[in-house]
Amino acid sequence: MSPTRRRASPRPPKADSLGSALAFLRTLWAVDHGMAQLSARMKRSIGATGPQRLALRLIGRSEGIGPAELASLLHVHRSAATGIVQRLEAGRLVARRIHPEDSRRWVLSLTPAGRRIDRRQRGTIEACVRRVLARSSATETAAAVRILERLAGALARED
Repeated sequence: MSPTRRRASPRPPKADSLGSALAFLRTLWAVDHGMAQLSARMKRSIGATGPQRLALRLIGRSEGIGPAELASLLHVHRSAATGIVQRLEAGRLVARRIHPEDSRRWVLSLTPAGRRIDRRQRGTIEACVRRVLARSSATETAAAVRILERLAGALARED
């Protein structure tokens, strides 16, 4: 082959020829990538990433929640939740205090700055999800939730 002629790049497969598993996985990767990009923009614009804001939203609805319960709600290991809480504390968005009835446990609450982010709607992953769900039927939403829950369970069993 001459140096000026290049071999044609292989054409990517059409989405409908991938099969259902690869097509679904491809869509999940697009969602993951989009959430990561919006999360980075959220950090710059509102002072919290997507996972941090989700933690703030959950703490705001469960004042006095402990780190272990937060980890369970977030579906992450306790050490991952600890890291999120530490970053929220460092940003003065969450306060941690000793549980009033059990001095071995901690409880979490939002600071005034944390409450502002908890109330914020525009420019968040949650706002994007709300817009999509508003245009989706209850049947579509329920089916999507069931499939994603089954997938999450299957992935957890792979650990």
